[in-house]
Amino acid sequence: MTLHQTRAEAFERDHAEKPRVPMSEGLLRAANEARLLSQDAAQLDHTIGFALANSDQMGARELQNADLLRQGLEGLADFLAGLAETIDVEGMCCPSEAAAALRMKDQSRRLGDETTPDTVLEAAPAGEIWG
Repeated sequence: MTLHQTRAEAFERDHAEKPRVPMSEGLLRAANEARLLSQDAAQLDHTIGFALANSDQMGARELQNADLLRQGLEGLADFLAGLAETIDVEGMCCPSEAAAALRMKDQSRRLGDETTPDTVLEAAPAGEIWG
C-alpha cells in the first residue's frame, strides 16, 4: 500500500457519509454567496455616500474604496460562476476563460491564466479599506 492509497482511503473514510455534489454546483454556491456579499457592499457604498454627502468632509477616497470592494466581490461572483461552467468531465477547469469577461482588468489578470496561485496573493492590494 502506498502513501497515496493511504491518503485516498482516509479521505474516503472521512467523507463517505457526507453528500457529494459536482464541483460546478459547489462553485455556483460560492458564486451566489459572493453575489450576496457584493449586494451588501453596494448597500454599504450607498450608506457611506449618504453619510459623506451629509457631512463637511469630502470622502471621495472612501466612496471609491467601497465601490472597488463592491466591484471586486461582483467580479469574484462572476468568475466563480464562469469557472463552474468550464469544468470538464475530468474535473479540470479553465480560469482564463472564466476571467476573460471580468470588467476589472487586474482582477481578470490575477484570476486568469497570467498568474499562478502563489502570485495571486502577492499581486492583491493589502491594507484597510477605509483606513
